[in-house]
Amino acid sequence: MSPGEPGGSPAASLVARAAAESAAFAVPVTNAAEVRLHLHRVPVSRVELRSERATVTAEARLRGILRPGESRTCRLRLDLPPGTPPGEYEGELSVLGEPTKLRVVVAPAHDVEVRPRRLVCEVARDGHHLVALSLANRGNVPVTVHHPITVRAEPRDRSCRVLRSALARSTSTEPPGPIFDALLRAAADSTDSDPILAAQIEGAPFELAPGEARLVRMTLRISIAERGVYRALLDVAGTRVRVDIHARHGKGGEE
Repeated sequence: MSPGEPGGSPAASLVARAAAESAAFAVPVTNAAEVRLHLHRVPVSRVELRSERATVTAEARLRGILRPGESRTCRLRLDLPPGTPPGEYEGELSVLGEPTKLRVVVAPAHDVEVRPRRLVCEVARDGHHLVALSLANRGNVPVTVHHPITVRAEPRDRSCRVLRSALARSTSTEPPGPIFDALLRAAADSTDSDPILAAQIEGAPFELAPGEARLVRMTLRISIAERGVYRALLDVAGTRVRVDIHARHGKGGEE
């Protein structure tokens, strides 16, 4: 009997979205009762899914409303347990008395939650700042946490400083060409003088297992050329963390 006909055993497959930890199937359903059938009122079914690496229990829910004698394709949602390992899973579920074979392909999901996502620090020239971070692996594969890559911090008011510098190098009587060239030179000089932001995570590199959470300390080392407010983006285990730096003039906290 073909998969779509009543009484058959339709097989469905879908790549489950790891972020949502669920899969959706289109399942043919027939209401043999003499009353309207609200599928969302049908008790939740549990189905055992097996792969070569693991066995998990998922919850199945139907959605839709059928009139007496009506046949239609309805949505079957399968909620997977958090952190379900990647792989191809198979199982069988009874949908209103009809056996239905299911196949779910769970893709690897790299998802590390970092808190806070924004850091504010006040440092002297060539200073350092210690912060605490919470790391949680919300994905389904282990993640190795390394030290973030060293980046340049950008002045918050760069556009204004570049414009002032360019105008100072030119005269009001110059044509637009030289003024534009001065702008490019000022932008290049500004980028070259940007401060350096380096970060070190205590204990890195280390592995974070699926579902594991850890509180770590991270040291920020900033090479500041002049007083100002700077911004930078750090990549912490694949998650962007914004750093706002308020730099005081002088070494050792001197103003």
